[in-house]
Amino acid sequence: MRESAQRPCPDPTQLRSLPFGKGTWFGTLLDSLLMSRREGDKERVDAIESKIDELYQQPLAEFVAARNSIAKELRGADAKRVRQLPKPNAVAWAINQLYWRLRETYDRVRRSGERLRSIQIAALEGKQGDVRDATERHRKTVAEAAQAAGRLAQEAGHNVGADTLVRTLDALSLAPESTEAPGRLAHALQSSGFDALAGVTFPDRPSTTTRRDHEAPKEGRTSPATIPLRESDRQENAAIERTRRETAAALKRAESLVKGIRVRMAAAERQEAHTRKMWERAKRSLEAAQAELARATEAAAIAHQRAEAAAQKALPLRPSP
Repeated sequence: MRESAQRPCPDPTQLRSLPFGKGTWFGTLLDSLLMSRREGDKERVDAIESKIDELYQQPLAEFVAARNSIAKELRGADAKRVRQLPKPNAVAWAINQLYWRLRETYDRVRRSGERLRSIQIAALEGKQGDVRDATERHRKTVAEAAQAAGRLAQEAGHNVGADTLVRTLDALSLAPESTEAPGRLAHALQSSGFDALAGVTFPDRPSTTTRRDHEAPKEGRTSPATIPLRESDRQENAAIERTRRETAAALKRAESLVKGIRVRMAAAERQEAHTRKMWERAKRSLEAAQAELARATEAAAIAHQRAEAAAQKALPLRPSP
């Protein structure tokens, strides 16, 4: 026993070269053991995600108790993650129930937002598209979904503002990416009005200032301010003013968009940290499995040697010629 304790553990990769390696009952058993470990980890993660989905379908008043009950059944990083799940407010809860109970209505809003975003981006790129019609259709779809979510909230005894529901659904449908899993919204969202154009580069507008605008009126000539504007000039001035207002509004919305992106980046960083922890945990599990495999390999090798020695002793001695 001392000699076996001092003998270094064989590399698990050497298993296939041993008599009990691949193709033998022992090698098959070890492969099954490792496969069951991997499948067990996947089943465990799937079971946790399923319980979290069920948590966000519970009545709002029961959320904290249900969350604590799930956390008590788990250990380590899994329990910590569940305990940190935020309780949704009434607006977020209503939209979550829209996802869980009226999935077709929820998906219709998402598809409408994607269509509007595509048409708006195409219009900015100079392509044809009826932006006004798409916008009206999207507003109608969002309004209908907000009414459905409002009814779900009222049935549960929650009073939520229709405007807040509309803004949150609008933000969800127009955002190119969502940092939260569907049905797990925790807070109401504020649409910046610029979400559909996120990531689009706007071309520079040419200057509309002409040389005549900077020329001083010469003596004997009437000042341009006293000359009645032609219809084309009035339209041009109106277009310039409209462009100025749109630019100012776009800047304001862009600032709001940047703020939203920072919030999503922070959420992504937290998710990355959680994923890294899960990876480290899986790595430790793999190392433990490899160590267990090495010990099993050594034990099998010793058993094989002993079996061969016993077989040799059991052979009858042949008489000398």
